[in-house]
Amino acid sequence: MYHIFAFLFGLLHSSSRKSTSYKLDSVHVQNIEEIRHALELAKTEFDILQSSDQSQSQLHSVRGEEKIGYFEQINHPGDKSVKLSVPKFYASVSIGENGSVNIGGQKMFRQLTLGMLLTPELVKMIGGGPAETESIAPYDRTIFASIISKSDSKCSNTVTNLLKSAANPERIRVAVVDRTNPLSRRYVACDAPPIPCSRDPDQTLCIYNANIDVYELKTEHDAGAMFARHIGQRMYRGEYYALQVGVDAGIVFSGGWDEELIRQLDATNNEMAVISTYLSETKIRDANRPIQATPERYTICHASYKGDGRERRLEHIRSEQVPYDPKLCGLDEQDEEISMALRAFSCGYDFYTPTQSVIFRTKVDSNSHSNVGGLCKGNPKNKSRKRLYSLIGLNNNDEDAIPHEYGLGAVRDTAKFFTLYGIHASERVTEHRLCEFVTTGNMHDEFVPHMRQDGMGIDYNRISFRFHELISIHKDSHQ
Repeated sequence: MYHIFAFLFGLLHSSSRKSTSYKLDSVHVQNIEEIRHALELAKTEFDILQSSDQSQSQLHSVRGEEKIGYFEQINHPGDKSVKLSVPKFYASVSIGENGSVNIGGQKMFRQLTLGMLLTPELVKMIGGGPAETESIAPYDRTIFASIISKSDSKCSNTVTNLLKSAANPERIRVAVVDRTNPLSRRYVACDAPPIPCSRDPDQTLCIYNANIDVYELKTEHDAGAMFARHIGQRMYRGEYYALQVGVDAGIVFSGGWDEELIRQLDATNNEMAVISTYLSETKIRDANRPIQATPERYTICHASYKGDGRERRLEHIRSEQVPYDPKLCGLDEQDEEISMALRAFSCGYDFYTPTQSVIFRTKVDSNSHSNVGGLCKGNPKNKSRKRLYSLIGLNNNDEDAIPHEYGLGAVRDTAKFFTLYGIHASERVTEHRLCEFVTTGNMHDEFVPHMRQDGMGIDYNRISFRFHELISIHKDSHQ
């Protein structure tokens, strides 16, 4: 069955929830002042960089950061002798001997939080200061749109459509990781308009050129979608919302998609909400042709193990706190989905199916599923899969020391995930009929009343059942 990693749309900070005094528990961060200082420094630093760049955009950019030392060298996951220059993570810091916090170091923001929940006050600092975020109307808040592409000559069409279909394109920053060969005859830069801007400055890619960042990864260094998304995450610069999609099948957006997704996200009343789905198909391929949102959408609700023996892998069947690991080489979308679902769950995130589809794929033939660069063939790929399953607690792998920032969070235990959704990890089997629990709304009605008082996700410590205990209820409701 053909699969495409659909989209994730998440809230990275507090919405308009009124400030209230909440009691912090063991899953909330304790080093509040250290984290507050790191966020303040990051915003100030990038505001200064943006003003020195003399850009007219309201958004920050990674352009020019490499020249002033804001990029760093990392190893290619398939060959440590190959070094790649990539942007530093937003709010990465160094801690001095006297406890001072300095921006631009090697310590990731996730290392400061240790995979725990932020307080509502800290959350408000992402995307602006507390006063700024509370005064800005939801539809005027910034969006970080992360896209990965693989030698797609239509990539620029997708970027054009994303901006042209948005209700507020000036508030959207697009970050593309393009796995491509600039010497190829089919090569077209993802931010290149059909006609040079000097001849036609009114084209979408000319008007919003300052809002678009493109990182080109040479074909021979392609390590798959997960590594590309790791680089994409590094391009985040403090925007309010985050959208993640792939260009690999040709993508179009409905008119006003940005406002519609924000509306859906705000309706959850959950600061840890993530909207996620597979993309529905459309026959419309014209980047300039409007498309309407539709209530038809996929619900991702069933998974099963595929393969034999110890190679059995958990896969879906279609129906900044969680960074992508840079050491995973050549893995496919199925591995990515299961890994991120478990890690996000453990960090306190909750996944929702959209009430309407606003992003669509236009074809099923995709370059992203072709072989990745030769550096990932053979042992590097096998080693990466073992590492991935160790990251999410499905294997015991002592071959690599796994940094905490790429492992599980501290808010929820994965054992809770497995028992809730009928997954028997040790036996590598799953129970069925979970989709009935999801699509009837029973799961929503069961889980939502256990929302934390501060709005920071659902408290699963208050949910005690196992999925298989509910099968009889499902049968009764369908008779």
